[in-house]
Amino acid sequence: LPEVMKRNAALAELKEKYEGFESLLRRFLSGLLGLSRKVNTKLVCISEKEGKQLGKNGVAAVKSKKLASSGIHQWKLQNKAVRELFEKYPVLETTFVELAHEVIRTAAWGLMWRVGTGSVLSIIDIITDIYVILNFRAGGAEQT
Repeated sequence: LPEVMKRNAALAELKEKYEGFESLLRRFLSGLLGLSRKVNTKLVCISEKEGKQLGKNGVAAVKSKKLASSGIHQWKLQNKAVRELFEKYPVLETTFVELAHEVIRTAAWGLMWRVGTGSVLSIIDIITDIYVILNFRAGGAEQT
């Protein structure tokens, strides 16, 4: 991440302008869950510690919603600094939605959800198959 932020002029500018931006981005991209706590600090006053908390809040918001865009919207509404950031740089909201898709795809909790849903659907499919087979066997003589 530090190399990317140096090479990208826009990210480098944000890092210089806002002390907690890099820690926010780093924590968000980690996909690690943690306790969500409201941060009421203005964007220009965000410290590194508050940036980490904002990133943590973003991951929690994304995980709590079915759509990444809904999670990012919730994150924006709950955190003043994120709201200010998206108002000053509208492209960042779209960027964070795309980053959220990647976080969901690569995070352990995203994988667990996909595997768990797939397992439940497979078990339901097996149960319905057994039910249909048993009904067919029981009623097969009557139907001929």
